[in-house]
Amino acid sequence: YTHTSVAIRDALAAVALPAYQSYTLRAKTSELLLAASAARTDVTENSQNLGAVSGTGITAPGAGGKVSAASVGAGTGIITVNGTNSEFAGTTVVAVLTPSWNATARTVIWSCSVTPANLEPSSCRQD
Repeated sequence: YTHTSVAIRDALAAVALPAYQSYTLRAKTSELLLAASAARTDVTENSQNLGAVSGTGITAPGAGGKVSAASVGAGTGIITVNGTNSEFAGTTVVAVLTPSWNATARTVIWSCSVTPANLEPSSCRQD
């Protein structure tokens, strides 16, 4: 290696490695949202039957893999999924799916947010 090629390699590594690590953490965050998909479907169906948002009787995703804990708000239908810290490089990651009732369409509109925001997958971004 010449000094120039070593410098170029080091510069690329300085940019590429953090970008790759960020990408993999966002991909893992997407898996948290995927883990909540069954509960999301159940909340939507339950709400459509009742004509308003309801999470009553809905089972939260179980802990395991990338999920350390999860819950479904009975009155709100809000689904919260906590990531397993060891899967996220020691970072506490929380994904929240929030339903709102659209009376005209008689369905639920979902929004999501992730803490920390820099790990929010593109499916949650509002830009």
